[in-house]
Amino acid sequence: MTSLDVADPNLNQGDTFAFALVAGDGDTDNAQFLIDDFGGLFAAADLLAGTYSIRAQVTDSAGNTFATPLTITVAQAPTNAAPTAVEVTNTISVLADSTDTTVAVRVADIVITDDGLGVNAITLSGADATSFEVVGTSLFLKAGTSLNTATQPLYSVTVSVQDTSVPASPAVTTSLTVEIRPLADFFTTEANATGLTITGYTGPGGALTIPSAIGGTPVTSIGQAAFFSNGSLTAITIPASVTSIGSQAFEAMTQLTRITVAEDNSLFSSIDGVLFDKAQAVLLRFPGNRASYTSPSGVTSIADGAFRYTSGVRAVVISEGVTSIGVQAFGDSHALESVTLPDSLTSIGFWAFSNCFNLQSMRIPANVVSIGSDDLYLDAFGGCMALTAFDIAPENQ
Repeated sequence: MTSLDVADPNLNQGDTFAFALVAGDGDTDNAQFLIDDFGGLFAAADLLAGTYSIRAQVTDSAGNTFATPLTITVAQAPTNAAPTAVEVTNTISVLADSTDTTVAVRVADIVITDDGLGVNAITLSGADATSFEVVGTSLFLKAGTSLNTATQPLYSVTVSVQDTSVPASPAVTTSLTVEIRPLADFFTTEANATGLTITGYTGPGGALTIPSAIGGTPVTSIGQAAFFSNGSLTAITIPASVTSIGSQAFEAMTQLTRITVAEDNSLFSSIDGVLFDKAQAVLLRFPGNRASYTSPSGVTSIADGAFRYTSGVRAVVISEGVTSIGVQAFGDSHALESVTLPDSLTSIGFWAFSNCFNLQSMRIPANVVSIGSDDLYLDAFGGCMALTAFDIAPENQ
C-alpha cells in the first residue's frame, strides 16, 4: 500500500531499523493495518474511502525508539461505467469495384468514448456483418469479398460496443455503409485524337490501376497535373495504352511509394517502382514517399521535375553515366538532405534544387559546365537555406 521513511543521522552508517504499530496517541485505526520489518504498510482488509489514524514506532539497532501518529487517506476507487458513445472515423465510404480485396481493406477506425476501466466487447450486426471484421480498433472489409456494383452496390454494418464488466449495461452503436462504384466513375477525362486523356481523379486511396479503357474508349494519355497533390494513393499502375504523360502528373503525391508500368507499354517502363522511358535512359518520375534512392546504371538523364515535390526523400545517389539534371528536377523537395552527383554530369538545369530547405551539402563534379543561369530568378540552388558552401572538384575551379 505504502512505505514509511526514516530520518536518522546514522541512516547511511549501517544502522538497521524495526517498525511496529504501537498504542498511544493516534492509534485509533491500528487494527486496520499491518506493518512489516522494512516499514511497508498494508491494509489488513479492504478499506472504505476515508481518513485513518495510526501510531507507528521505529527502533534502531541501539534500542532507541521514536513513535508518532500518522494519518492515512484512502481515496475512493474509480467506478467503472458503461461506454457512452462509439463512432467510426477515417472512414472510406466509397470503394471502386476494382479495389484489391485479396487482403482485408480498412474502411474505418472505431473510437469509443469510455472511462477505460472495464472490458469493452465490439460486435458487428446487420445484413452484411459477415463481410466485415474488427482488428484491434479498426473496421475492415474482409479479404476475399467480391466487389460487384451489379450484384451488391452497398455494404452496411452496425458496430456495437458493450462493457461486459458492467451488468445489464446498454450497448452503444454506430453504422457504416460502403458504396461500391465502377472505377471509371472516379476519373475526369477529355477526348484526344487517339482516345481519352485522364485529367483528374477523385476516388479512394491505396493502390490504383489506371484502366486501359473507359466506356470502351482507350485511355491514351495522363494529363498535366492529373494526380497532382493526391494525398491518399500509395501506388499507381499505368496501362499499355498510355502513350503520353503530362508534366506534374504525379507531383506532390505525399503517400505514393510506387509507379508501375505494364510491360507491353511501348513508351514507358518502370524499375523498382520508379517511372522511366522505355529505354530506361531517362528517369521521369520518382514516387514521393520513399526515404532514399540510388539510380540504376544505364540512366543518362534526370527529367524535368523528376523528384519535384517529393515529401519523403532524404538522400539520393545519382549513378555514373548521368550527364544532365533537368529543370526543377529536385525543386521543392523539402526533406532532401543530400544528393551525390556523378563525375559524368555536365549540366544542372534551372531551379534544379530550388527550395530544398534541408539540403546540407553539394559537391560539383569536374565535368559540370552549366548550372542553372546567372539570372538570380533561375538560380539552381535558390532557397536552399541549409546549404552554406559547395565542394567543387579541383579540376572545375
